[in-house]
Amino acid sequence: PTWGVPFTVNYWYENLEGTGYELGGTESAHGYQSEIIPSDRFWEGHIGFTRETDKEESIALDSEKENVINIYHKRNTYTFVFEYEYEYNEKIFAYNRTTHRVKYGAPMPTPPTEVNRPGYVVKDWGDYSEYEGQTVPARDITFNANFLPATDTPYKVNHYVQGFDGRYGEPIVEELTGVTGATVNASDCAWATHIG
Repeated sequence: PTWGVPFTVNYWYENLEGTGYELGGTESAHGYQSEIIPSDRFWEGHIGFTRETDKEESIALDSEKENVINIYHKRNTYTFVFEYEYEYNEKIFAYNRTTHRVKYGAPMPTPPTEVNRPGYVVKDWGDYSEYEGQTVPARDITFNANFLPATDTPYKVNHYVQGFDGRYGEPIVEELTGVTGATVNASDCAWATHIG
């Protein structure tokens, strides 16, 4: 058989929209006339993609034709989780999980803007800052929220004033705010002392 029949291997990668493929690389080679060239002889591994072997075909080299082998790669999808958990009232356990399934190379998903943990604010989402503004890497990641006590947690103080008859009437309610978990003293209140 005649040696030197040229052929080209095209490596195609799925675009971000999932509507088609983009040429990511080529390779030139030679073989014998009528030689069967299987597509699995060639490999161009790429992080974030999986080879689609079901779309590949072997070719028989023909010096009278343009010989091309097309190899396709599907863009992988990865899972990103934002979660937090906490206990309150010593008995109730709360858990929240937000999951995103995102294609490799897409913008990183953002953490939830509303987090329901009364009396606390989110300090950060672990090491999310390392990925913020970046594109999706080729792996699954879980981010856990870290909390700080809120400084504007509301509470009420009821002030009871003794009447002339020696009895106490309805309370005068003072609405205040403080730091979650902090100890509140009577001296912190505006009505801590009252003339008479």
